[in-house]
Amino acid sequence: MSENNHLRNTVKSVSSLAGFKWIELTFKILKRNFWSFLSFAILTILVNIVLTFSLSLIGLFISFCIYIFFCASISMNSQKINNSTPLPLKDFFNFNRTNTKQLILSSVIYCALFLIIIIIAMVPSVEIFNFSPEQLTALQQMEFQDQIKYFEAMFIESPDKYSKVLTSSLILCIGFLLLESIMFFVPTLLALNPSLNVFSAIKLSMLGLFNNLPAFIVYGLILTPIILLSVFFSIFGFALFLLILKISTFIAYQEIFTENNPISSDDNKPNEHTTSDNLDSRDF
Repeated sequence: MSENNHLRNTVKSVSSLAGFKWIELTFKILKRNFWSFLSFAILTILVNIVLTFSLSLIGLFISFCIYIFFCASISMNSQKINNSTPLPLKDFFNFNRTNTKQLILSSVIYCALFLIIIIIAMVPSVEIFNFSPEQLTALQQMEFQDQIKYFEAMFIESPDKYSKVLTSSLILCIGFLLLESIMFFVPTLLALNPSLNVFSAIKLSMLGLFNNLPAFIVYGLILTPIILLSVFFSIFGFALFLLILKISTFIAYQEIFTENNPISSDDNKPNEHTTSDNLDSRDF
């Protein structure tokens, strides 16, 4: 048997209201190890901010790597916490026997697709922001409110410029939504199934999401007010939102891709796992 012996032969279709259960069970896992989860998320966010602003494109790529490994760690430790006692913070940084190469490759793919989406989105409005060095200097010297007034005046004078910016924004939104849809389960699949390769994980991720679109639409609607509320709590709110998103991803993974119950009904009892048929990466 391969390492993927807990995966289903086929992707499961879940109820359209499954998102409510995923969020409910997320809080059960989160409260078992709240401070370790929160500390890990805040440290990850702070490191990403520093790298992105200090190392430019290289920092951006490293940030994608860190994000992918963050998602993988949350999934691995959610599984451990669901079956044992709470874990210390240092265990969240333990990536022994993790599918490291494939996780790094998924970071490369994620970063490349991210940049491609930005480049495509900027095409309709590139001429609008093609400022001369003098204009850029003048903009940089302006106060933030004056910058807003400058762009408002520019769009009022040329309404077609506004439509081009709107087109770019729409492309960005659709592109990022598709990117997240494609990569949604990839870190979890790779972290918990070491024999999977990244392309198999991407295919499974897309099948899992698109076979359960009604459930993920409802799930997205549930998450929307959570992310809006997180804005009011700065980095702590964003860290909490990330944790809810990634722990619920692990729970959705268990229900859609495995035979395991996501979490025991009794908070004090570890989940008893069952074994299902083998699903190997060669099937993809």
